[in-house]
Amino acid sequence: MKRTLPLLRAVAIGLFFSWPGSAAAQDATLVLGADPWCPMVCADAPESPGFMVEAAQQALARHGYRVEYRNMPWSRALVSVEQGKIDGLLGANHYREAIVILPEHSYFWSQMGYAQHMRQPQVKDLSDASLTGLHFQLIQDYDYAGTTPLGPWLSTHSQQVSYNKGTDLLPRMLNLIMRGRGDITLDNLAVLQYTLKSLNLQDSFYTAPVSEPNKVYIGISRRHPKAQQIAELLDREMLTMRENGQLQALLLKYGVTTSLH
Repeated sequence: MKRTLPLLRAVAIGLFFSWPGSAAAQDATLVLGADPWCPMVCADAPESPGFMVEAAQQALARHGYRVEYRNMPWSRALVSVEQGKIDGLLGANHYREAIVILPEHSYFWSQMGYAQHMRQPQVKDLSDASLTGLHFQLIQDYDYAGTTPLGPWLSTHSQQVSYNKGTDLLPRMLNLIMRGRGDITLDNLAVLQYTLKSLNLQDSFYTAPVSEPNKVYIGISRRHPKAQQIAELLDREMLTMRENGQLQALLLKYGVTTSLH
């Protein structure tokens, strides 16, 4: 997998405009791929594409880059960025450094959690006894082992796990669980809560964290000829955006209060 989130203020406005390469990109387009991960990455509303998408757009616009989000299955996004068919990943982590260059700092946190249907008693811990009888609906190629403590359990209880491929999978999996074709799923806690509320299912599910917050990044494909330069631009501009409050304003636009690092 993928993929869980935390704030910014301008100390040196002059650096915004004097940073080397500000005009060099000449309105180049960067295509960043991911599956929907709203409120970080949202597919249905062009005016509200998610706070991670908007952060990338604002950070790189000053340097002549136009950032586009491409909605695709996560597994295809990984292959596409590795082959250089798209320019980067939204929601990358250190486990993807073989295919993307990451900024020095992430600026975003992602805390993994679960959503469990209330038809069964709520999971109290992540022990084998507590998870007995629960069937997981999960997404193919998500990095559950790297972002949750459940990796070993999932690998030894494959009969209790269904993996799904495609786009916009979280709403689909939550609806499968509502129809009794599963009991529980894992994802970023803020994403789970946001999606449940958007589907009006928040009263049917328990939600809780399953891990400490992990850093997530906007990663640039190693196939891009200016990958290192773009990663450095992201790092510098996002620092300024955190310090001048722009990132915090983006979070508030999406109803999120704690996702910045």
